[in-house]
Amino acid sequence: MDFSSIGAFLAIAQYRNISKAAASLYLSQSNLSARISKLEKEIGYQLFMRQRGKHTVELTPKGQQFMEYAKQISNALVEIENLAIEQDRQFLSVGANAGIHQFTLNAFYQDFIANHPKICLGLHTYHSSDIYNYVNSGRFELGIVSNAKKMLDISTTLIYEEPLFIVANHDSPYYNGIMPEQLPGNHEIFMAYTQDYIAWHEQYWPDRQYFARLSDAFDLPTFFNDPNKWALVSLSTAVYFADRFNWSVFRPGREMPNIRYYLIEKTNKYRSEAAKIYKQELFEFLEHDINLISKV
Repeated sequence: MDFSSIGAFLAIAQYRNISKAAASLYLSQSNLSARISKLEKEIGYQLFMRQRGKHTVELTPKGQQFMEYAKQISNALVEIENLAIEQDRQFLSVGANAGIHQFTLNAFYQDFIANHPKICLGLHTYHSSDIYNYVNSGRFELGIVSNAKKMLDISTTLIYEEPLFIVANHDSPYYNGIMPEQLPGNHEIFMAYTQDYIAWHEQYWPDRQYFARLSDAFDLPTFFNDPNKWALVSLSTAVYFADRFNWSVFRPGREMPNIRYYLIEKTNKYRSEAAKIYKQELFEFLEHDINLISKV
């Protein structure tokens, strides 16, 4: 049995037609049929039922069972072939809460990707609890979360804090220095960042008075045609939307809780070179972060 025979089998199983399968593999029909006949002889049973007068073929019961093994063999072949391609590349998967990749670290990723073309970066968005689980299982090598928790064998390091700002339509009645209690709760587009934030929020807008609740800031533009609508967002998110939608950004008149970001990783685990580079440059980026406040 060779890999060309497996490929021939999968092509026929996909198209259920010898001529179409042969065309997809750039083979003659006789060549393709010969490969299948050889494969059936080697394994000792028939894979396809061929009916006279019909152009289509069907898998036999044994052929259906063989299909699962053939897919596994084919996938293994792809991975083997990719080894030569991947030997000079490094892979790094990073999970983060919604908005962190696009809003907070957007500039960082643009530079990182440009400076490290041999690092294949996988960026994934999940809730904090899911990110902890995926880092613990090894699916993600690193995670960035805003809701920190204690978990065995996971280290959690505070890496960054962002203040909250008010964003609204440029025709809104709000202004710099407005007090939280002056913001109408029934016009708020609310996002629950952390448990501490929710507790603070309840002091000013109890009983869920908000107009709408979002899981992240991506859908804010849907609501901001109304000049009375407003939201509390992190500074980097405020700058992102202000640049793109000409929204107004206001400093609150009273201090609000900062949004904190934590880097999480598995303790006592081998660190890939890509993860080491990522961490070093992330810390440098955050340490020398552009003063975003000057933009608002």
